[in-house]
Amino acid sequence: MLRVPGTVQSLTDAQSDGASIHVVYSPHQAVDLARAMPDQQVVFKDTFQLIFSLTTGPWMNSLTAHYKSGYEDASYGANETIFLANPDGSLGESVALSGVRVPSYTTWDWQTVYNFSKDVRGTIGILNMFDRDPPRSLQTGGGGNQIGYDGRYANPIGRTIYGRVGIKF
Repeated sequence: MLRVPGTVQSLTDAQSDGASIHVVYSPHQAVDLARAMPDQQVVFKDTFQLIFSLTTGPWMNSLTAHYKSGYEDASYGANETIFLANPDGSLGESVALSGVRVPSYTTWDWQTVYNFSKDVRGTIGILNMFDRDPPRSLQTGGGGNQIGYDGRYANPIGRTIYGRVGIKF
């Protein structure tokens, strides 16, 4: 570990105080580190948003794809978080669970805009057109009080239809 001075303390001092400090020499090493520590922020290998748009006269239609690649979920040791359920519904013994592979997540949105005039515009759209559920995950931190998915990276709300009218003054 290099001694890197800081305005408050050095990296060595911060590490001795419990901070997680890792020296990374390549992008591959950073990805490996992210996979090994899934309780930290996930670094996706691939993520993109692709928009197809068609404008014809006063109409504008767009189709948007949102994609995030999969990742390795957190591992849990015995006596931590994962417990078996007894037949009577009470908690059983604790079990260790190796990291689960969280699959990629793709959703599609559609939006149609109609310009009634220069100052009046109507919009209707569908978010998550195919009503895709978020991928299963064992993460419980960073995304609220969810169970079964990682709320930092996936939206639990299914298909949503919306509309709005905009008027300029």
